[in-house]
Amino acid sequence: MVGLGMGDSKTEIVIQNERTEQFIDIKVDSVMDAAVEIEKAGGQILYGPFDIKIGKCAVVKDPWGNKYVILDHTKGTFIYMAEAGIRLIDNRAYRAVAPLEVDEMPANMEDGLVVSLINRIKEIAAGQVLWPGFDPTGIPLALYDGKNTFLFGHPAPPGEFTQMRMEGVPVWFFPGRHRTIVANTHIELAGELVATIMLDPTLNSPENSPELNALAGVAIHEMFHVYQSRHQSAWPFANEADSFLYPVTDAEIIALRRQEIEALRRALESDTPDQIAGWAKRAMKARRERFGKMDGVFAEYERRIEKIEGLACYVEALVVKQSVASRLDYRQAAEIRYSCYGTGSALAALLDRVAPGWKDSFENRLRALDEVLS
Repeated sequence: MVGLGMGDSKTEIVIQNERTEQFIDIKVDSVMDAAVEIEKAGGQILYGPFDIKIGKCAVVKDPWGNKYVILDHTKGTFIYMAEAGIRLIDNRAYRAVAPLEVDEMPANMEDGLVVSLINRIKEIAAGQVLWPGFDPTGIPLALYDGKNTFLFGHPAPPGEFTQMRMEGVPVWFFPGRHRTIVANTHIELAGELVATIMLDPTLNSPENSPELNALAGVAIHEMFHVYQSRHQSAWPFANEADSFLYPVTDAEIIALRRQEIEALRRALESDTPDQIAGWAKRAMKARRERFGKMDGVFAEYERRIEKIEGLACYVEALVVKQSVASRLDYRQAAEIRYSCYGTGSALAALLDRVAPGWKDSFENRLRALDEVLS
């Protein structure tokens, strides 16, 4: 895939040989806002909105039947730097902020939920190995609590952040919402990958409450994506454009997908090794038959989403001590991207039961989850 610039304008032509169908991409300020306006004008949202590396994306259709891709740059912009190659540059805020001349956070800015969440993440990291080599305390984390932005673990944040302490914990502070914090995701901020979390300002969770554990699970989910991005050779990202052409209208393929999802759910809910193995085999049989009926790029798309998103959901489930079977619903078989979150986490949970220790060599072997289970 090659992008060609058009003089001094922002227009570009992208040449690719992966798909025969072509799309017009339209950049908007906000995909979420544009989607609402498109529907108001009589258009349709065909897929999404969903996350991409630079922001959000959706496939839409206008009232005359024309399809377009809309995308935004709410996370960042890819540029070419001679000394560093292609880099994602975050949309950082350049607002000048006068430093607060105190070492400890003022009492009226103290955020009990933020401190409780950071302490809970530290407790989880100290008491449980979620994935070999993954240490949540070594991942920078930015939190927006509805009032201010708190940045933990960043070695050198932009100048608009002020270094302070919260109950003795070092933190970088920004008054208000920093422009880069737009969702539960991960971004690049001043050369460092950072997990970002938008906290519910109405939530006031005491220590060890279910709500606090769930919030820690979401934070660690996004931190795991940072870990994956740091080791991208072992965690290749899916080509989201492949989802646009996925054969969701093929009844036979979707029927086999439903059979597979239901078999995985039953395998997870089984008690005996024979039952687990029997349902797992039925799931893999349906998958092999389904993959044989469609282009290999779609199978690769599923496997990469399962590896990236499915395993992040699996890690989150370990934190909150919740079964991943609840993510499996055969009625959502045609929602390919979302359903891969469930099948990916289910495959990982099954591997825990039939092949303990599978995670130790998973990143080195560069195999898909279903290939390891088979």
